[in-house]
Amino acid sequence: MSRFAPPATARPERRGRWRALPWATLGRAALLGAAVALLLWPLTRATGLLAACIGTAAGVALGQRAAGSRLRTPALIALAALVALVARFVASLATGPSALPLALGPARALALSEAILWGGVAFAAFGALRACAVRLPALAVLEAAVVAGHRDGMVHRPLALSNWAWARGIDPVSVLLVLGGIAGLLSAALLLHEPRRRRAPLHLAGFLLLAAALVFVVRVTGTPRAQAGSELGLQGQPKQGWEPQQRTGDPGGGDGARGERDDLPFEAEDPQSGANAPVAVVLLHGDYAPPSGAFYLRQTAFSQFNGRRLVKATRDDVDTDLLGGFPARRESLPAAPPLSDQRAALRTTVGLLADHPVPFALDAPAAVWPAQNPDPRRFRLAYGVESRVLTLPYDRMLGRGRQAPTWSEEQWRHYTDAPSDPRYRRLADEIVLSRLAPQYAHDPLAQAIAIKFWLDKEGIYSRRSRHDDDAPDPVASFLFGDKTGYCVHFAHAATFLLRSRGVATRVAAGYALSEADRGSGSTLLVRGGDAHAWPEIYVEGVGWVVVDISPERSLDPPRESPDAGLQRMLGQSLRETTGELQEAGDGAPPFTWEDLRALLLRALVVLLAAAYGLKAWRALAPRLRRRQAWRLAYREALDRLAEVGLRRATGETREGFARRVAPLAPEFDALTRGHLAVALGSRQHPEAAALLGASDAVRAALRSRVPRWRRWLGWLDPTSTLFAR
Repeated sequence: MSRFAPPATARPERRGRWRALPWATLGRAALLGAAVALLLWPLTRATGLLAACIGTAAGVALGQRAAGSRLRTPALIALAALVALVARFVASLATGPSALPLALGPARALALSEAILWGGVAFAAFGALRACAVRLPALAVLEAAVVAGHRDGMVHRPLALSNWAWARGIDPVSVLLVLGGIAGLLSAALLLHEPRRRRAPLHLAGFLLLAAALVFVVRVTGTPRAQAGSELGLQGQPKQGWEPQQRTGDPGGGDGARGERDDLPFEAEDPQSGANAPVAVVLLHGDYAPPSGAFYLRQTAFSQFNGRRLVKATRDDVDTDLLGGFPARRESLPAAPPLSDQRAALRTTVGLLADHPVPFALDAPAAVWPAQNPDPRRFRLAYGVESRVLTLPYDRMLGRGRQAPTWSEEQWRHYTDAPSDPRYRRLADEIVLSRLAPQYAHDPLAQAIAIKFWLDKEGIYSRRSRHDDDAPDPVASFLFGDKTGYCVHFAHAATFLLRSRGVATRVAAGYALSEADRGSGSTLLVRGGDAHAWPEIYVEGVGWVVVDISPERSLDPPRESPDAGLQRMLGQSLRETTGELQEAGDGAPPFTWEDLRALLLRALVVLLAAAYGLKAWRALAPRLRRRQAWRLAYREALDRLAEVGLRRATGETREGFARRVAPLAPEFDALTRGHLAVALGSRQHPEAAALLGASDAVRAALRSRVPRWRRWLGWLDPTSTLFAR
């Protein structure tokens, strides 16, 4: 036998097992179908969800059958990939330029396309996965992992469940964790079931104990947080301590807190990656309507031109209005604008649901202080901010100067430094002179609004746009190219155009939320998809003013509004327990989810070391304890066979197993007879050297007849000894 293949007797056994346990296949299909429906809920229509459920169930059933066929595993995977490609192609025909959309209508054509796409892909993916899991049981873990899909932080859905929990004083997260744990453990019981039915109650009891332990751990350490995209570098490990003047070093040095960038990326991440995951809750302690129609929560700014792009400033006398770190006590910002008829004081409380390297604040912060964390299991930390928010309408800012009276010449050049490419000035002059009356041609706000309207009309928004981030001038490739990009491209383009005309401008980054997202309450729910970059100009007597770009055309689907129920629930959780803001205590920090993960990682390392140590001992024991060679040499041979997928089946005799293995390792038969002779009380014990020689012969046979990759895979499997019997 030159190549390793599953023995022929194993195929009827798989088919028989499937017929003997139809409930396992039906339960598996139902669980996986429900999990796929939950994962696809925000991505497709009802027809797509129904088709995905049906496709998943059909794929599981057919994959179970296909596992006992004569098709090789690579052929099965290739066939599944072909089915998925065909489904995608047919789905594109349903919405493409053909007669079908005209005959069905746009709505029905889209529904048909979604059903074909998701149904075909689910059928192919889970059919191939089920077939591979039957042939290689370790892959069943991948099926169980599908059930563990996240909810993007929507812990209040479904409403019937959350309302029932809140009415009884129970956190819906605990209920969801219990249900999710039961579903995951049931899926594990189905996917990893054994023919020994007497063990089923024991396994079920063990699963329930694990579920109870999981709920207990979560109640102590807090719930896991949804992971949101961090493409602008807004999230990461927090930087502690108040450091308003600290800079991150040379431009592009990247030696700040983890997750904090010194520049902005010109290539966006997947627009669907964590877009709806909540990352913070902001409570407004007062009624405020921003003149721009949106709430801008600034976290950082990029104002220093390094010859190619804008990076964080390395000077200590610029951008002093930014929050440098999470404070240990109440601190004030000297650079905050004074209270006047242009700016009013507004207090906010921010509860972070995800780690951030530095805090963010609404408009111009004047003071920041730590707040008592209302619920450490849900919020990372909380802090309060007093901001001097802008109340002056934009039309009343016209006719003002373009720089602060206290700026030095170096500070002025810092905010007006721009590329030497003359195309920026020519385009800026063309826009301003063609759109503004002569008396407004040098007004900073009027010029900014004129350039904003031009970019709104000429630009195309797309987070899938790709521009060369390593080009000598990546902004020019966008502005003088296809003008298709996302917020980083538009903010830099507007900044360079304005700087070419001597307007002090910088790019700010943080979160932007529409005023409509506030709803009827005083809570703002900040999500990962709200991450944004925008240009700001300096207006004398007013300070930094946002002039954001809003392209009229977009290639991306519209953003979903924040879930009102989740926004209300998180806001109430932050509001009820916070009360009057207090300074955080100096006690020991609570045991966090990161601590638990580190503990579990150490436990995993210990378990792996123990498993590999056990494998090594079982391999060396026959040579060290020769008196027990009749047992230890046989056990070593069983380990080698288990590593390549040959294990004695339930009810199979040792002699029968030896006959089944004989085509691959005929020497195993002599080892089996010697082992049984001693085990059954024979007085004629075979020599230890003969037994060890037979074990070596089995190993040599496997080395010559089993592919190297298969032997290495078995050697790396720390659980292979558990299946040797």
